[in-house]
Amino acid sequence: MTYEGEQIENPPSNVLHSVSAYALKAEEMIKLPIYLRYREPWDALLGDAIGLLNELRDEAEKERAQTGEYIRPVMLLQAQPQFHNKESITVETVKRTLLDTFKIPEEQIAIATGDIRDLDKPENKDVLSPACRLRFIITVQALKEGWDCPFAYVLFSVAQLSSGRAVEQILGRILRMPGAKLKRREPLNNSFAFVASTKFDEAARALRDGLVESGFEKQEAADLVVEPRLPFGDASPILPTEPVSIILPAMPTSAF
Repeated sequence: MTYEGEQIENPPSNVLHSVSAYALKAEEMIKLPIYLRYREPWDALLGDAIGLLNELRDEAEKERAQTGEYIRPVMLLQAQPQFHNKESITVETVKRTLLDTFKIPEEQIAIATGDIRDLDKPENKDVLSPACRLRFIITVQALKEGWDCPFAYVLFSVAQLSSGRAVEQILGRILRMPGAKLKRREPLNNSFAFVASTKFDEAARALRDGLVESGFEKQEAADLVVEPRLPFGDASPILPTEPVSIILPAMPTSAF
């Protein structure tokens, strides 16, 4: 399929094998749709995201009681680089806000940048282990290639989401379904993005474009980023209470 103004290879040279939407749905590989919330100031939005992560933790505990499956929902936080001509919301600023404002225990926080590699520490190597305490991982651009954590449910970003290619990799980190199996607790079948930006339309478009860069079809990706305030309330985050019916798009296996 081609779109106005585009030249698309048929088949694309970087696609090894295409998987149908029906096959992906049958395999229950992805957490979709993505629920998006945005607002300023960024630290208030971070409070919303933490509230939702705590709700997901409670849902995960109920899931474990029902099925025996262990899930520890994790938030990926995308900070800004150090700007030279304006104030930046850096990795250090985000971590200090988690510690001081929201009283998050330090052992639950890891920084993953070129200079700081907390994910390589012995206690953080196996993120999926019940012995691991991590719930917050702060980065700037993208996590190192090959790192995989299906427990990542929430993306919080203070970066300017301006293009799909720029968010493709980090967005993909919150899409994988733990155990490639739908959960009984419906909120655990979705993923969530919090974007500290006044340019909501640009943020939503960047998320959709990020899905397209990962191999989703444009028409289908448009339906997989949920823009309204729901399921988040104005006062506090609210998880979906009803099952969400979605159509999974076709995407190449290379996106995984």
